[in-house]
Amino acid sequence: MKIPCVAVLCYYCTIISEIIETLKLVSLLDSNIKLDNVICKGGILYIALSNSMAASYSAEKDPDNGEDYINGLPDDILLTMLSPMEFKDAAKTSILSKRWRNLWAQRTHLDFNHLVILPETDPDVENIDSVTSAQKSKYINWVNQVVDLHCIQQINTFRVCFEFDSNDAHHIHKWVKFALSKKVENLELNLVSYEYESVYSIGLDILYPPSLLNSGIGFLKTLHFCKIDVSGDFLEYVLSHCSLLERIHVEGSQTLVKLKVADLSCKLKQLIICYCHNLEELEVDAVDLIHLECNDIKENANVVFKRMPMLVEATFGWGCLDPSASTFPHLSHPFWAQITKLSLDFPVSA
Repeated sequence: MKIPCVAVLCYYCTIISEIIETLKLVSLLDSNIKLDNVICKGGILYIALSNSMAASYSAEKDPDNGEDYINGLPDDILLTMLSPMEFKDAAKTSILSKRWRNLWAQRTHLDFNHLVILPETDPDVENIDSVTSAQKSKYINWVNQVVDLHCIQQINTFRVCFEFDSNDAHHIHKWVKFALSKKVENLELNLVSYEYESVYSIGLDILYPPSLLNSGIGFLKTLHFCKIDVSGDFLEYVLSHCSLLERIHVEGSQTLVKLKVADLSCKLKQLIICYCHNLEELEVDAVDLIHLECNDIKENANVVFKRMPMLVEATFGWGCLDPSASTFPHLSHPFWAQITKLSLDFPVSA
């Protein structure tokens, strides 16, 4: 008896092994898929189906006539197959059929690596001398296309890293609201900019309407803002409403003046505050904190460290832990004894 099979055209043969590994996971979700018979010939992956699954197809669906049985699988399984692929490889599946046209945009891991859309640029976006208006428009249109097509209720990661200026703020605002409304777990916005002023400001207004966003922000696990002006009120709101939050990284915010990391509802494990030159007051009281970085803040800032019994890694620099300040922990303080990795970055007087 001839066993029907699924034929998947692979224009990117290098990821076939990844597809097979993913299918092993899919087989846990759908017992009809037999992985005993997986064959790759000429860039085409053939997957044998069990008799029970074969019986569910109509008789006219003959594999000899080129019928693609994989289109009969649920979207959840197809998305599971796409999940280990790079964005650029997943996007290539859009040419397979109408069924696949927009499926690549439904991924839960949205990492907008600029090399996908602009392969001619430097791998490290911060090393790009200047981005042309055409390149920036291409990148922004790509992100907007995915955001507009996306219909999955929850995403794991939303990451944007590219050069922007203040004229792009409305796009960034749209992306942040999208990510929060999708109950994002890991949010990273690295807005590379050569302007002195920050490109985008975020405050409590981003959380409106409450019915849409307040429930979504509670899913955050990591928050990474670079070259974004953020207020202490916003960060303190996040700390008090995100019980899953484990990591905060704020870099280059010019509006962060006062921040109190205390009375947490979350189990914050990593806190990084750097290049926030107007930060005047910082208080940290976090019993689960393991990693702390505080560098290049306002000179003679009032920095107070309280309970941090789990802290083992710390980096301190300009404006933080001034040895002449009254808040500087005495060398006999248990704060120092528990740290296993300490980095200090202070200017040396001539």
